[in-house]
Amino acid sequence: MVRVLTRFHGESKEEIQNTILKEVSSFLTRQGTKPSHRIYALGFLNKAAGILIGSGSIDARHTILSIYFNLFN
Repeated sequence: MVRVLTRFHGESKEEIQNTILKEVSSFLTRQGTKPSHRIYALGFLNKAAGILIGSGSIDARHTILSIYFNLFN
């Protein structure tokens, strides 16, 4: 999945990044998700955040932060 975030270029790159982040968010908030699966999803978000900080995608950064903060609610 991390390769998908870095592979695309141009306008479609931001759409794909936002789609993946929204799906991870819905996975984390879904009922019945095992704690171990949440840990893997958060690990992916950690890697994605490192990649997206370098790419300059502000919308993706906001999405990642909102996912993290929503986990504490």
